[in-house]
Parts: sequence; structure tokens; C-alpha cells
Amino acid sequence: LDFTPSAKYTWSPTTALADSTKRYTFRSWIDTTTTYVFTTEVPGCDTIVDSVTYYVDPTPLLSYPLRITRYDIAGYSFNAYYYCTDSVRWHFGDGDTSHDNSGNAWHDYALDKDTVYNGFVVGYNRSATDTTFFTVDAKPVNVRTVLLDYGIQVFPNPADQQLVVSLENNINIGGSEAVLYSSIGQTIGIYSITAPRTIIPLTEIETGLYYLSIKLGGKSMTTKIVVSH
Repeated sequence: LDFTPSAKYTWSPTTALADSTKRYTFRSWIDTTTTYVFTTEVPGCDTIVDSVTYYVDPTPLLSYPLRITRYDIAGYSFNAYYYCTDSVRWHFGDGDTSHDNSGNAWHDYALDKDTVYNGFVVGYNRSATDTTFFTVDAKPVNVRTVLLDYGIQVFPNPADQQLVVSLENNINIGGSEAVLYSSIGQTIGIYSITAPRTIIPLTEIETGLYYLSIKLGGKSMTTKIVVSH
């Protein structure tokens, strides 16, 4: 406030104010909207009461490290814990972005690339931004971990010359088979599983995304396979 000799100032409410009796004061409390009412008393003059309403937007804050979880062969979920942030925009490092106000995002990277992506996330409010950087090693996951609960291992993934289907020794193999499908559902090949270790040749298979369906002991399970020559 402008200086007036002998004037008395009272700021209200006083929450988080450094001093509520001076013509200037500082506020440390974090909030988005606050109304202050001040009273000026000058000897020999009427008391002046006025008010002002304004917005206080503290700098947005994104936590680090971010939570990044793989949920598929090349799919990831992203989570940023944030404070004083109105919206969040993710830049995944491959040219794609996602914008929301929840701090959560999901993204699928290319299945036929063996790439490390450098991305970043930006938190916004009306006054400022905060940026956190991250790195994703988006090599397609080896599906050993995908089918391990069934006693099956399929590797490598991505595959070049051949694909190996390996079964635990105690699994009943009778009547088992593996079927390779294209990304549009076309049958590429049917392979009988007659031993604990079956080799599927891929030299004549074009580079791309495929699905391998394994029928074993009355159960059927399917996983994604990337062929990369």
C-alpha cells in the first residue's frame, strides 16, 4: 500500500502472513485463491476499509523419479505425482504426446525398433511450469516372462532366424501345437509341439508384428512376437 504517515494497517485474514500490521506484508501459505481485507486508520480521519481479491499460484511441482511400468511387450504406463499442477503433458520421445490433468498416461512404442527413448513431462498452472525428464529402454520384452506361469518359454523376442518354444519337462505335450498369425489374423504357419523344445523357422517370414498362439493341455494362450531381420 502507499505510505501514509501515522496510519495503522490491519490485514485480514492473518493466516500465514509475515506481519498483519504493516502497509506491506508477505504471505507464505500455499493456496490458489485468497481475499485480503485491509483497514487503514489515520488520526483525525475516517477509517478506510477496502479489499482486494487475487490469485496465488505457487510453482507447480512434479515428483522425481517418475513411475514407469511396462504392461505389454512395448507398452508402458506413466505416472507423475504432482502438486499445484492444473494439467500435465507427456512427451514420450518418439514424437507422440499425451495431455491430461491426472498425471497418468499410457503409450505403446514401436515393436520393430530396438531404441532408447528420451522423453519429458511438463506440469502446468496459470503462473509457471515444471519439467521432469525420463528415459525408456523400449526394447520389446522377452516373452519368457509373459508365458512363464504356464510353464512355457518363448524366445528370443524380437526374433530373427528362429523362434524357440520351450516347455517344462513335466508338461503333457500330447496334441500340442503352435500357430503363428499375422497382425491381421492370417495364419502363417502351424507347428506341432512334440518335444520339450520346438524350433519355429523364421527365415521366410517377413519383418513385422505377429501373434503366436500355443495350444497345450486344453489351454490356449497367445502372445505378440516381433520378427526383425
